[in-house]
Amino acid sequence: MFSGCVLNYKDVSHEFEYTSFVKSRYVVRTEMYIWGVNAPPGYGNVIDYYSISPVELGRITGREILSESILQPGTVLEIQKIKESMNHLPGYRRVAAIVLVDSFDNQFDAPIEISLEHLLSTKHVKALGRVSTDI
Repeated sequence: MFSGCVLNYKDVSHEFEYTSFVKSRYVVRTEMYIWGVNAPPGYGNVIDYYSISPVELGRITGREILSESILQPGTVLEIQKIKESMNHLPGYRRVAAIVLVDSFDNQFDAPIEISLEHLLSTKHVKALGRVSTDI
């Protein structure tokens, strides 16, 4: 995911299989890493995006990782949109959610992503339902 391969994404939030995710909220059930990533070609000092992953999957290291924090159980994630990779390797389609995190100081105002695979795993997060847009 971070090894110098730049994936391009398209917004698929409007597609039928993903519309129910947008504005849904999830609560973190296990500790999750949140990494600040400087995307290639750079290795600069600016975080281009944050990535969330379960602690049990291990740490990620490399020059592109600029920060590392832990999201504690009870942290709430709200899905803003869903994106899908366009230039992935055959058999490897990456689908990720862009989320707001209730207790995270996003000092670079960078997008925060989590793999849809992790959201669908009831081991790591629990669905809370959709945010009401009624006034």
